[in-house]
Amino acid sequence: MQVSMNPNMQSQNSRPSFGQINLMGGSKEVLRAAFKADDWRKFETIVNSQNLSNVDINLFGKGKKSLFARLITNNEFVKDKESSQRFFESAIGFIKRCCLNANKLNTKLEKVSDIDPEAIMKKAGNK
Repeated sequence: MQVSMNPNMQSQNSRPSFGQINLMGGSKEVLRAAFKADDWRKFETIVNSQNLSNVDINLFGKGKKSLFARLITNNEFVKDKESSQRFFESAIGFIKRCCLNANKLNTKLEKVSDIDPEAIMKKAGNK
């Protein structure tokens, strides 16, 4: 998994490369303020463990002390998910929770990966 530090939000038309944790507007500042040395090691492990995921995790700063995440699937059958850091939740705990949710979405993606609506409609239209 790659970590992309982009302070600008992506446009709606651009598609992110999937399997990344993207640090978007304000998230770098929140992480720098919240993380201790051990948290950076945990974050590196999390980044490396998400290599095979087909779900993008976009992290945003929400104020100066908390994070907001958008999990993007790029699939019409599995909806994207949004999540906010809870009041007493640490930044690293929030990121771990986002990764667990991304893994659940990835499992759902695997179940619907062989469905091709266009091919099904084409078959139905030829009868």
